[in-house]
Amino acid sequence: RTKPRAAPTPVIFDNEVEALQIWAYAMREDDEASRRELASWLDRIPFLSRMDAFVFERVLPLFKKKAFRRGETLLTQGKPSEAVHVIYAGYGEVTSDGERVTIAGPETVLGERTLANLEEAEAAACCATVTAVTAVVVTIALLRSDLQALVMQDAWLLQQLQDMYSIKIKGYNDIVLSEMSAFHDAEPGFVRQFDMAGSVKRLKPGEALVTEGEPCTSAFVLCAGDVLISRSGAVEDVHLSVAEGEGVVLCPMCGLGIESRAPCTIAAAHEGS
Repeated sequence: RTKPRAAPTPVIFDNEVEALQIWAYAMREDDEASRRELASWLDRIPFLSRMDAFVFERVLPLFKKKAFRRGETLLTQGKPSEAVHVIYAGYGEVTSDGERVTIAGPETVLGERTLANLEEAEAAACCATVTAVTAVVVTIALLRSDLQALVMQDAWLLQQLQDMYSIKIKGYNDIVLSEMSAFHDAEPGFVRQFDMAGSVKRLKPGEALVTEGEPCTSAFVLCAGDVLISRSGAVEDVHLSVAEGEGVVLCPMCGLGIESRAPCTIAAAHEGS
């Protein structure tokens, strides 16, 4: 891939004057030189640098600058991911189920789940909420609607973008259900929907996943580790151990809506479940 001239260093600001400057940058129209600089910066982001050169050139014109004020949300947990965001300046707080996970800064890629099902009407739900915590957060964004308009005429391009998503989640040690032995014979479309709808939870030793008799509306896949399963009236607890790559479905009737309360208590036996 031909490299444009050296890209500017992403802006990290800590005062209101710098915030106003970066806001002005986000609002201005790009000339050819600034577009080349932006292309060079995007090309050094690991997630994007894996793109085939032809794919990169096709999607490059779709990138748009988006600006968020402090307190505004870039992504919302449980709601569709309508864009891929690459943070150019500022910081966002990433939370899941109301708890802080991390702080995302420049060059962080967010919302990449939108690539997983571009051929479908609705995007996969975000697994976390991202909220601007600096005066301004500027992202370079790929809107889902723009991507769909591009790939619907090109099956090869669609596959390339979906492959990027698969590589990304593997690289971050996320869970890929389709690669587990428990799902090898399942209908691919079902597994894919299950994969996108779920989120990863790691239990601490003794932490309960579900408690017998408590409301439960989800099914769970034990991907690796050991859990203790206890039920009222049972003589002893069941110790279930699952090796990485196997996978065992827990509470399936709750996930299907047939049962509304957990039939047993399931808790992590030790670190790493």
